[in-house]
Amino acid sequence: MREVRAFRRRAYWLALAAILLAAALLVAVAPEERTLGAGIKVVYVHVALVWSGMAGLALAGALGLGVLVTASVRLHAGMRAVTWVALGLFVPGLAMSALAARLNWGAVFLGEPRVAAALEVFALGVIVQVVNGWLPWLRARGALNMALVGVMAVRTMTITSVLHPTDPIGSSSSCAIQTTFLAMFALCCLAGAWLVGYVLARRGAAQEA
Repeated sequence: MREVRAFRRRAYWLALAAILLAAALLVAVAPEERTLGAGIKVVYVHVALVWSGMAGLALAGALGLGVLVTASVRLHAGMRAVTWVALGLFVPGLAMSALAARLNWGAVFLGEPRVAAALEVFALGVIVQVVNGWLPWLRARGALNMALVGVMAVRTMTITSVLHPTDPIGSSSSCAIQTTFLAMFALCCLAGAWLVGYVLARRGAAQEA
């Protein structure tokens, strides 16, 4: 039994290493863009991280609906883990956004609408997680997560573009660029899923101890 657990633990970490290696190789061979040149490689990572963070928050909102309806402790644990991981993906995503702005625009503009919206969603998400840490009612915690997703959806649909391109992927005529974006997004989602599993596993181990 101990050997089986050790094997599973090694396989668990090897899976993360494989995801990170695949992401690094993808960036290395990623196609450049006519205007941005090699600067688009940073954009690949930035967009994938932010998108995966947003996808994670959307999933957490769906779990929040389940918590609101059922008051399930298990769903609540999943909701909390997914939200923290999603917010964690926002951090390097925002950092890569600043790097992309510096490389491609020459400066970081925190007031740019899309950058400001991402910062607002991240800050609100942290506040919701902190409040949910002491709020005694599970259903209310689920409702707060749903409200967070609602704010994110409204900000995303009503946002205006100044420097940031409106649809950098969909508007590209290069199938290679679009495929690279989507592949990087998938790898970030896989890394996020790994992290959620890790958080829940640690939580289960702590409860058993």
